[in-house]
Amino acid sequence: FRATVTNSFSNGSVTVSSTGGYCYVGGLVGYHGQGLISNSYADVDVNCNTSSTSAYAGGLVGSSSYSTIEKSYATGNVTGNKMGVGGLIGFGLFAIMNDSFATGLVSGDTQVGGFAGNASGSTISNSYATGAVTGNSRVGGLVGYAYEASFSHSFSTGDVTGNTDLPDTVGALSGYGLGPGTLYYSSDAAVINLDPLGSLLDQSPFAAADSAINLKDTATPHAVYNTWDFTTIWQKNPGSYPLLR
Repeated sequence: FRATVTNSFSNGSVTVSSTGGYCYVGGLVGYHGQGLISNSYADVDVNCNTSSTSAYAGGLVGSSSYSTIEKSYATGNVTGNKMGVGGLIGFGLFAIMNDSFATGLVSGDTQVGGFAGNASGSTISNSYATGAVTGNSRVGGLVGYAYEASFSHSFSTGDVTGNTDLPDTVGALSGYGLGPGTLYYSSDAAVINLDPLGSLLDQSPFAAADSAINLKDTATPHAVYNTWDFTTIWQKNPGSYPLLR
């Protein structure tokens, strides 16, 4: 709580099984509040199996509130059996997350996202997720649950699988809720049992979609990247998706 974590890393695996109480599991930090995590990463497979209703699992951080996470990433796979499971962070409440990414596979029950499981009231900028995401409800390639969140210059590319018998709960970018911003998803990502373009735009009117070839072709000028900073934040990666510096 109120901690500053910089230039840190971890690797290996973390598994937590519990029968009650709060459960916050992260590849680097379990619970983090009103602090800063910067220039840090985790290459850790995270597994949270609990009967608790308050259980959050993230590749880097389990839960972070009123904090800043910057220039950090997670590459491990994340699995949880409850709500709030994300490739980078399980639950981010009014958090600021920028210049960060997650690449691991993510699976959970509800509020499951390639980058963040729950990002309520948070700001995400210059970030991305590439791992496949699987869940039951509120499942998204970038964020599972994004109530009153805001975004800029971020994207997701992973396949998304969820239960489409529940309305407005599976999306290429967000499973539920998506604030204004400049967001993109790759059309070569399969959103299982969902029309990735029509349903995405129906539930996320502020989001934009572009073709996979255009998202990858950063070597030539394209309207998608007109406002992206390729001098200090992003670097072009011809034939593939842009990378953070």
